[in-house]
Amino acid sequence: MKQIRFCVGLLFSLTIFYGCSKSDGTPTSKPTEPTTPPTSSDEVTLDWKDTTMSDLMPASNGSTFSSQTAMGIHFQGLHVTTDADIQWLATASNEPPVPSSTPDLHWQTFIVNLWYLYGVPDLVHINQRNIGDCDGLAALGCMAYASPDFVKSLIKDNGDGTYTVSMYDPQAKPIKVTVSSQFLADGSGQLKACGAQGNNTTATWATVLEKAIMKYNVIYKFVDNGTDIGGIGSEYATPLFTGTGNSFAFSAGAISPTNLRRAVMWALANGKFVTGGFNRANMGVGADSAASITGHAYTLVVSTDSSALFSMRNPWGFNPTTNHGDIQDNGVINVPNIGTIVNAIDIRIIDPGAAGEEGNLTPYQKPTL
Repeated sequence: MKQIRFCVGLLFSLTIFYGCSKSDGTPTSKPTEPTTPPTSSDEVTLDWKDTTMSDLMPASNGSTFSSQTAMGIHFQGLHVTTDADIQWLATASNEPPVPSSTPDLHWQTFIVNLWYLYGVPDLVHINQRNIGDCDGLAALGCMAYASPDFVKSLIKDNGDGTYTVSMYDPQAKPIKVTVSSQFLADGSGQLKACGAQGNNTTATWATVLEKAIMKYNVIYKFVDNGTDIGGIGSEYATPLFTGTGNSFAFSAGAISPTNLRRAVMWALANGKFVTGGFNRANMGVGADSAASITGHAYTLVVSTDSSALFSMRNPWGFNPTTNHGDIQDNGVINVPNIGTIVNAIDIRIIDPGAAGEEGNLTPYQKPTL
């Protein structure tokens, strides 16, 4: 039986509430047109990279730009790193507390295979279990899709069962966070932290990054006063690794389906991270009638289906159906150009910062074992 936790907390990623984050979406400045990057020589991405967004920006909301820190408004006024913090974060034996929402779990040593089976970071390594951090995991999926080499560069295997992760503090200064091979487990010894699809005994790069976020939260208390990362928003998660927290959103129905696709493709072509969700539950989406879930976040990627607008990947690693079954499809839904469905989708577009703007318009499909 699958054990799934719905995301908890408030996410006002657009103008609706997600249950996966604590973003309030309050802009501190009017969103401006994103800078157009240099022309690409790749004919596949050229048009999308050069697409202007100026006409759509008045319909956007929820800017997280901050004039105080490159990390965005959610990091303003947070704790300033001390030498003692640096030492604590760098010491692998300093474990974060078990999340307040999962008191029945405990820390247990697991085998770590960072790039499990595939050799590169992939969305298949991200399967949410007991922590309600769907939006944060959707954001990690964005990083893996847009810039897998960047994700690889974040983690140093110390060769002794510990892993050092490159991160940024609330003032956007580089820091190092070292974690052990202990991850959250249940009473039967099964991995209940984020992990690879179909594997409850092996930790991956996503498990390591999830724990690094938990440890970071102990010092900086940027989510739930440091006790839990359940409800972490995508615009909270990516800045920890990219040093940049600027983002904006489009509410469900704020722009037409054609323009929503245009915004998504422009963002992906420019290396940006795109997360989203539904404001209507139990709609049949795609050929398999995957059920739309509210209070939940997805990673947006290019679809393998040429007739679809884009795909949305559920961090659960599968999708329930409208008839209460499950689709073992790696969580990927191909979104059709049907107004009632597309107009129920909201998205957030996040700057990639240190991950770079190379972009990726390769249709995503689950790797073959």
